[in-house]
Amino acid sequence: ISKTEDSGFSINDDDDSVEYVMEDDDDDDESDAESTNEVAKETLPMEEVKEEAKARSFQDEIIDMEVGDEPSENAARVMIRMPNGKRLVRRFDMESTVKKIYAFVAQSNDESGREFELKYGFPPKNLLDSADESISSVGLAGENITVRWKEN
Repeated sequence: ISKTEDSGFSINDDDDSVEYVMEDDDDDDESDAESTNEVAKETLPMEEVKEEAKARSFQDEIIDMEVGDEPSENAARVMIRMPNGKRLVRRFDMESTVKKIYAFVAQSNDESGREFELKYGFPPKNLLDSADESISSVGLAGENITVRWKEN
């Protein structure tokens, strides 16, 4: 009996030459696939945790942000409808970011720390994607903004 290059064995008899090749069993491939799925399952919750951490950090950022006084010049007047029906009218500097409106709403909110979203226009568009843009570039001067609680 002698070993061949492809990890098989060959038996040499005087009359016949028979080669036996050992094949890799497929069980390893299945277990590799299972372990890959397990890793993917473990990774998914981590992604969700990262998204939650990002959302919490945004909430913390807007709660801690300085809103300041209403400007007298170069101001955008915005009407904000709170979830309880209360209306807030406020002027913001046109060059301030939309995040300042989020900060104002978070700090004016009776339910501090509760996550919300701001919608404007028709059909209603979420302002979160524009949080780092200026109020003038988004076109919020004279706009009505609706505050909605996020579903948990």
